[in-house]
Amino acid sequence: MINRYYKNSGNFVIGKKESEDFDTLVFCKHDIASEKIPSFIKTIASYSFSYSKIKEIKISPQVKKICEGAFSGCCKLQKIEIPENSEIEIIGENAFYHTSIETVFIPQNVTQICKGAFSYCEHIKHIIIPQNAKLSMIEIGAFENSHLLQSIFIPKSVKHICEDCFKNCENLEKVEFQSDSELCEIGKDAFSFTSIVIICIPSNVTQINDKAFYNCNKLKKIEFDANSELKKIGKNAFASTSIKNIVVPKKVNEINDFNAFPLESIVTIEFLSDFVECKSENFSTNIYDNLFLVSFPNAYKVSIPKYEFVDTPDNFSLFICAGGELECFS
Repeated sequence: MINRYYKNSGNFVIGKKESEDFDTLVFCKHDIASEKIPSFIKTIASYSFSYSKIKEIKISPQVKKICEGAFSGCCKLQKIEIPENSEIEIIGENAFYHTSIETVFIPQNVTQICKGAFSYCEHIKHIIIPQNAKLSMIEIGAFENSHLLQSIFIPKSVKHICEDCFKNCENLEKVEFQSDSELCEIGKDAFSFTSIVIICIPSNVTQINDKAFYNCNKLKKIEFDANSELKKIGKNAFASTSIKNIVVPKKVNEINDFNAFPLESIVTIEFLSDFVECKSENFSTNIYDNLFLVSFPNAYKVSIPKYEFVDTPDNFSLFICAGGELECFS
């Protein structure tokens, strides 16, 4: 009996799903070392190459989607050739998980890099993303544990950098955001355990979630735009970094946990909001050994628990602007 949905084509099994055309690459022989995707293929199906011996792959411009796990576990895969005029829109979950790729080119039409797409690619050194990219989301753990990655350019189209996205990229030193960035959220653990030295947070970011830069022990400086929209800094967001001074943007008016800041190194914290409510109980000499000054230069009211500054260092100072009200509550 002839199968109307699948057929052999050289080293491939191809099929049809959403159209009448055989435009989906379903399977490739696992002993092939080098291959080129035919021009009539639009979809590389889930797990079609997974755990094969492929070393080099050329992807034709017509491919629009690389599905879940398509090349996962191809530990010998070192080179992917994707043309600049590629029509790829989605790189699926775990698509290149645990491969030996050294350079990744993300074509301009890609809108989504899915969960774990390049995770545990321990040989990645370069990720190339064009300035005119349409990429809007980098999903959970997309590049997690890419140990050799040193820098990344984030185009202005990216709105979400999700949880664990670059976690444990221990050699990642530079993150460059394109001017006029539309980024609005940096997810939990997104850059934790990296080697970032300076980070400039784009103005449209409203949330920096828990542990976003946790244990970035080389991180010395964080800069916020004067027109920052930031409203939330999560727990331990900058804990275990080397930041000494931080200026918190004016729209952040509630701090649930001062452990958001580095316990060991922080010297001064300045809040620019006109109203600040503090809920933490963590100001004490055995936690903030070097804390010298917490200031509220614009606040008409600062609301803190009455025990907030008990047992602070002898040289610690709290500054509130003239006419500002300090409310201590139990």
